[in-house]
This record gives sequence, C-alpha cells and structure tokens, in this order.
Amino acid sequence: MIKINLLKPERKGRAVDFAALREIKLQEVLKAGPEYYLGFILWLFLLLLIAYNYKLNQDRVSLRKELERLNVEKAQLQARAARFIEERKEIEKRIAGVRKDIESLDKNKDVILGLKSYYEPFNSSFLTYTARIPKISWIGKYGQSLDMEKQRLSVNFEFHSPDYRGITAYSESVGGLSKEAGSLSLERRLNHHGVWYYTAKLSVEKPLSKGRVE
Repeated sequence: MIKINLLKPERKGRAVDFAALREIKLQEVLKAGPEYYLGFILWLFLLLLIAYNYKLNQDRVSLRKELERLNVEKAQLQARAARFIEERKEIEKRIAGVRKDIESLDKNKDVILGLKSYYEPFNSSFLTYTARIPKISWIGKYGQSLDMEKQRLSVNFEFHSPDYRGITAYSESVGGLSKEAGSLSLERRLNHHGVWYYTAKLSVEKPLSKGRVE
C-alpha cells in the first residue's frame, strides 16, 4: 500500500539575529561606504546621461520640425519673390509702353500744333470760293488738297448756274483772291427740261506762308 504525504515539508526560515546586527561596528560600515557611494554616483551619472540623451533627442526632433517649417516658409517666400519679379517685369513693361505712348503723343502733338496753322486756310477755302457764287446756282463738286512740302493749296471747284452775269462777276472776284491766277472754264449745257445753264470749273493753286494764304 502506497502512502502519500500531502503535507508540505516544513521550511526552515532564517532567523534574523538582531543581536548580531547590533554588534556591527561603525568602522566596518564606514569601510564599506565608499564602494556604495561610488556605485550610487555611477548610477546617478548613468541616469543623467539617459536624461541628457532624451533631452537631446527631443531638441533634435524640435529642431527638425522647426527646420521643416522654415523650409516651407522659404519655399513660400521664393514663390512670392518669383511672382513679385514677374509682376515687376510686367509693370516695367507697361511703364515702357506708356512712355512710348507718351512720346508718340508728344510727337503727334507737335505735328498737330505744326498743322494747326494750316487748318484755317484749308478749311476756310470752301467758304471763300462758295460764298461768291451766284444766288441761283448749285454745286457739282468741290475738292482741295494741301501739299506740305511745296506749301501750296490746290482747289478744284465746279458749280452750275443759269446766271451768266453772276458767273462772270464770280470769275472777277475769284481772280483777286490769290496772287497766282487760277483758271475758270465755262461750258453751256442744256438740261432735260430744255433749260440752258452754265457749268463753271475753277482750278486754283495758292501758295502758303507759315500756314497762311498769300
């Protein structure tokens, strides 16, 4: 028959001999103290190194984030600078165009001021040669041209009238308007109503002096 002992064997515990502890001399503790102090200092130094390394890693991460942020700002500033340069070039181009327009306007103004003295005789010629025609008459055509190089004003005028005496008086009055005599031709015609009338054709060239008719 097999017997099983279910009871655990008794363990013999260590009894602390407090009396022995009391007998430890202070000199022995002091002799063992430097070793413990050195170990404590080494552990403390190791902990400080770990803490310092952790701080360095944190600073490194923070600096990397700051560097990334600065790179983003740099890229944005470069893009803005490029846009600013393009806008400045466009503005300078517009300014150059405006300056050319101003120079062109100044030149045109000088030309207009130079031609201003010619407008009066050029435009008044129509009234000069049409105001003296007979009362019973009608204008066929009127043309005039101004030769700036030769300083001459040419007039070609044609009108119709049944008043022969009026046309003769007109010819005499027109002949005294210019130092250079013009040509006036008369032609007798018959209209479809059976009425006779005269066609007068005037051709005159007048010299100009500083834009005025001599």
